[in-house]
Amino acid sequence: MFSYNQETADFTYLGFGIAGNTGADGRGTETFDTLYTGEIIDGYTVYAMVHKVGDTSDPSINNLHVVIGHPDWGSEFTGNVVSKKYDTGTQWNSHYFAVEQKNAISFTTLLSKSSGTLLTTSELNEIIGDIIAEIKIADSVYQRNDVSSEFSETLFYEEIDIEYERNLSESIVSDLTDRAITFDSDTVESIVGVLARVVAFTDYNEYLAQLNGVDPVVLDADDINLLLGQQIVDNTTEAAIVQRFVEMDQLPLSASQLNSVVENNSYIELLAFDDGSYLLESGQNIADADASMEVWVSLLDVTETDQLVLMIDGDEINLGSPSQEQLVSGDFIASLADIADYDLNSDNVLDLSIKVIHADGSQTVSDAWEYTYA
Repeated sequence: MFSYNQETADFTYLGFGIAGNTGADGRGTETFDTLYTGEIIDGYTVYAMVHKVGDTSDPSINNLHVVIGHPDWGSEFTGNVVSKKYDTGTQWNSHYFAVEQKNAISFTTLLSKSSGTLLTTSELNEIIGDIIAEIKIADSVYQRNDVSSEFSETLFYEEIDIEYERNLSESIVSDLTDRAITFDSDTVESIVGVLARVVAFTDYNEYLAQLNGVDPVVLDADDINLLLGQQIVDNTTEAAIVQRFVEMDQLPLSASQLNSVVENNSYIELLAFDDGSYLLESGQNIADADASMEVWVSLLDVTETDQLVLMIDGDEINLGSPSQEQLVSGDFIASLADIADYDLNSDNVLDLSIKVIHADGSQTVSDAWEYTYA
C-alpha cells in the first residue's frame, strides 16, 4: 500500500499505523526494529522500520513501513521520526511509524514466512531496494516520455506497469523453450530482477560505486548469456554491455530487444500508429496500408557524428545525425506516411532495420524487424 504527501510548503508527518490482534496468544517473539534513518539508496532518502512477530508454528508477521523522498520531488526531511508500540506481548499488533517531511511518499507491506520464520534485516533491505528500483524506473520513464508524441502517454502507462519484469521473464522463457535450451525459470526471473535494478541506476559510475557497498547489485557476463541463451558476452565486453543497460531508460521489452541491446549499436524498439496502437515484436500486424507509422529507434553506442539510416525492403532513408536531445533521451523517432509506399516488393511485408554509419566509415546494421500490414 502506498500513500503520498500532497505538495505543500509545510512539514507534516507521513507514515502508517496498525491496530489489531496477531493471534499469537503470547507465544513466540516480537521486535520493533529500525532499518533506515535517512540513508541514501540509489539517490532516494529512506526511513524504514519493521514490526515482527514469529518463532511460532504459525506463519510469521513482518509489517514493513517505509518513507522515501527524492530531490526531484522537492522532498525535505527534518530528521524527526515518531514511532510507538502500544501494547507489549506478541498477541498485539498495534503500533505506528511516521516521519516529518515535505513531498515524500510512504508504503507499507505485510510479509510472511512459514513456520514462524522471521525475515532477516538483509532480506528486508533487499525488498526495500527492489521497490525503490521500481520507483526509480517509473521516474526515468516519466522523464523520458516528456516528448511531443501522441503515443507518449500510452507508452508511459504501459512501461510503468508493475508487471514489466514478469513480461520480460516470460518472453525470455518462451524464447529459450522454443530453442530447446535448458534453463531454470526461477533463475531467469531472479536475473531479470537484477537487470531491472541495473537499468535503474543513474549512470555507470553510480553502479560501480555501489559494488563495494552492502548488498551490491551485480550483473555479470554469465547472467547476461544465460538470458540470451548463447555465449555472446565475455570478460572483455562485460563492462561495456552492463554500461549499456545502465544508460537505458527502461528494461528491454522482450527477449529479442534484450538481444538487440547486446549486439547492436542501435535497434528498432517499437512501431507506433495514429490510433495509439503499437507493436513491440517483429512479425505482427496492426495497421492498414494507408496508415502512417512511427518507427521508434533506440540509440545505444551512437554519437552526434554518426549517421542513422532506416532500411526498408533494402531501400535506404537517410535520417541524418541524432541531436544531443535525442542522444540524452535515447530515442530517435522516424515518421512514415502511407505504409504501402515503402513496400518495394509489393508483398504487404516491410523488412525494417537501422544502419549506423560511424565517423570512421565503419557500419553496423540492426536485426531486421518484419512488419506485415493489412
